[in-house]
Amino acid sequence: MHQHSLTAANCLAENSVPIFDRVLGRLATAIGVEIVLLSGCNETAMVAGEADVAWACGLLTRQLITAGQMDADIVAAPIFLGESRPVYHSVIAARRESGFESLSDCAGSRLAINETGSWSGHHGLAAHLGESGHSLTMFGEVVETGSHHRSVAAIERGDADVAAIDHTVWEHLVATPDVTDLVVIERTSDWPAPPFSIGRSLDVEIRERVLEGLLGIGSDDVEGLAGVVQVSAGDYDLMRRDEQPAG
Repeated sequence: MHQHSLTAANCLAENSVPIFDRVLGRLATAIGVEIVLLSGCNETAMVAGEADVAWACGLLTRQLITAGQMDADIVAAPIFLGESRPVYHSVIAARRESGFESLSDCAGSRLAINETGSWSGHHGLAAHLGESGHSLTMFGEVVETGSHHRSVAAIERGDADVAAIDHTVWEHLVATPDVTDLVVIERTSDWPAPPFSIGRSLDVEIRERVLEGLLGIGSDDVEGLAGVVQVSAGDYDLMRRDEQPAG
């Protein structure tokens, strides 16, 4: 079956955009099919089945697939630079002047989260706190900002005291002169990296070629990644354990 073009959706933070652009460029060359990236953070396209390839939070992807809202399969995940496995974690950031040295110092403080459905900014933090017998109720206030970047800005403005930030977003931000007054007071354990998924409506041959193209990405092919490896939905069971109803 001849495929003229594919569509792709990215529902991760801004720092992922150039990485995904390069992934799609390598993938299009490998399979010989144009891939059109849908604009914006396009969860709607994922649900509507308009995205043949998607890169999104593992929690979101699992929720949509499990609820029957997304007809796709989790097939691969990136290995970020500095990692040997397809994992990522969150850093807990606070103002340098706060005096906080760990999460145990943050009782009663104001927590900024990017959104309630986020793993790295919300549910993953809850899971991390649970490992030490704590919970999100330790915070005096929870402020929803809409993105990791806005959570960082909220701390800098003094509208929040602490936030859990995807470590790849954090590394991107601290590489710029924009973030100077914040420090990392704690790091969470590792979780499965945000997965790539492929729509089930694609022709079987095209699906196989897309997967082969993803897995063919090596350490010298995409700046920001050390490679891409095969994974499955079962690799994200940890996130499903703490999953909340989508809404």
